[in-house]
Amino acid sequence: MDERLIDSAPTSSDTARARSEPANRLAVLVLALILLPTYLWTGAALDDLGIYDQYNILYDADPNTRLPCFAEGWGDGRSLVHPNLCNLINPVIRIIAAPFEITGLVAGESLRRQLALAVAPLFAVASIGVLLLILRRVGCRMSIAFPIALLYGFSFSHWLFGSMPDHFALGGFSLAVAFWLLVDSVQRRRLGIWR
Repeated sequence: MDERLIDSAPTSSDTARARSEPANRLAVLVLALILLPTYLWTGAALDDLGIYDQYNILYDADPNTRLPCFAEGWGDGRSLVHPNLCNLINPVIRIIAAPFEITGLVAGESLRRQLALAVAPLFAVASIGVLLLILRRVGCRMSIAFPIALLYGFSFSHWLFGSMPDHFALGGFSLAVAFWLLVDSVQRRRLGIWR
């Protein structure tokens, strides 16, 4: 009975197959279809309760400053800690909202606020997709990698901070991409210290 969680010594062909396997893309899509609506709903519910109007919700999360920062490009979102957070997020939101504002289909401020509420959930779901791809890349079977990624997606901290407009989900995504690049570099033997 060979019930291993990780395949033994993945070869380069295994690695290439794990990277381009349609099952990986399908699994990431299924994770996104499960988790993105959950995070969006949670974020909207917290916003309706007025929770985003307060400072220091949990672990110094300040959605009352980040939400106007993301949506309008102003507020207390710019600081020495996160000097360019508004500059990275707000232009993208304004570009997406511009056609709807110009045609008059939706009020600009309302649409930008809704888009700003979707920033953290999108980055949170993307980080879970990257986690699944990392697990597959290091040789985890899909039957193990998918539940681990789903469990991570429904963990309290990721669910909460993935729903709240703040920098935590963006930082989590950045770390996931950094780990992906590290795993890729190690497997391709591109890091000098592992040669």
